[in-house]
Amino acid sequence: MIDLAIQFNKNNFGVIPSTPLAIPTPLISNQSIDISLPLHTLDPVMKIEPLNNLQVAVKNNSDVFYFSCLIPLNMFFEDETPGLPCNMEGYSQ
Repeated sequence: MIDLAIQFNKNNFGVIPSTPLAIPTPLISNQSIDISLPLHTLDPVMKIEPLNNLQVAVKNNSDVFYFSCLIPLNMFFEDETPGLPCNMEGYSQ
């Protein structure tokens, strides 16, 4: 497999890959690799249900594969604020 690319549909949080998909190619039959794809939230948003749904297309030299997954909502919360628990349990304003 060669010429791999990934694309996200517009989504509620504007999540997009922050770098192109970097996979050493060619991949041979039955080969597997682990990769990490950094994301950021700068793209225009579009309301879809459920709120945390992400629709993905992965293209290679022979076909395009479509799937959807649910984004864990906690990835949108920053835990860098001093004094606030990461899970916000018991927090009130």
